[in-house]
Amino acid sequence: MRSNYPLFLLLSFAIAFLATSCRTVPPPSVFKLSPASDTDDLRWRFGTPSIVKEASGIEVEVSTAGEFTSSITCPIRITNRSTDTLTLDPRNFYCIMSYRTDTITPGTIITARNPEIMIENYRLATTEENESYRRQQDTKGFFTLLGLALDVAVALSDTHKDKDKCGCCSDNSQTTTTEDSDEREHYDKIASIRNAQRYWETKTLRRTTLYPGESVSGHILFPMQPGTQFIDLCCPVHNDTLHFALLIHQLQ
Repeated sequence: MRSNYPLFLLLSFAIAFLATSCRTVPPPSVFKLSPASDTDDLRWRFGTPSIVKEASGIEVEVSTAGEFTSSITCPIRITNRSTDTLTLDPRNFYCIMSYRTDTITPGTIITARNPEIMIENYRLATTEENESYRRQQDTKGFFTLLGLALDVAVALSDTHKDKDKCGCCSDNSQTTTTEDSDEREHYDKIASIRNAQRYWETKTLRRTTLYPGESVSGHILFPMQPGTQFIDLCCPVHNDTLHFALLIHQLQ
């Protein structure tokens, strides 16, 4: 009797491949900040706690509002109550990350993302996407012209034949559908890149000259390290550094 083992093995591989290919991609993990302790520095706004500290006449408020995925996002507001002019630069902000929720365990020092570099990267990404799409269209245009030339050559050589029966002429409907799909995909990519660039331009804390009596708000972002549960956000102001102890909670 002939063995069915090879057939069984083939079916097993096929089932495993289908199960793997049909598996849905899990959504990214979502995180949220909260104060590490209940101190007198807390201030509540619409049910959300913020930590407020002051040094040398500079008040810094770090909110725990919002959620994030790949980058730790710290909403911050800085008010200059001193008589000096202050220059803020997000490159001077850093945080100490720890894989435990206590404030004693040594952690990893991570500097804040530089908005100017991120904005320039998105500008370059837009240029690269436009160039890639143009090259793709040039290549398709070449092959389309080549196909038309071949159609004309065949049609001239078969003048006594029925073109519909011989099927020599190209069907442009499929080409048009593909071009429309490519165009939509291209503009979707451009829109996504520009939305991300707009976020870094308008929502983040960028280099700012802060005169006495002025305030500025924005997000400071840090690369998310897997397993991080606690951060000590360090904000340099004048000759002082204000520390904000924050816990990271995974929501999903």
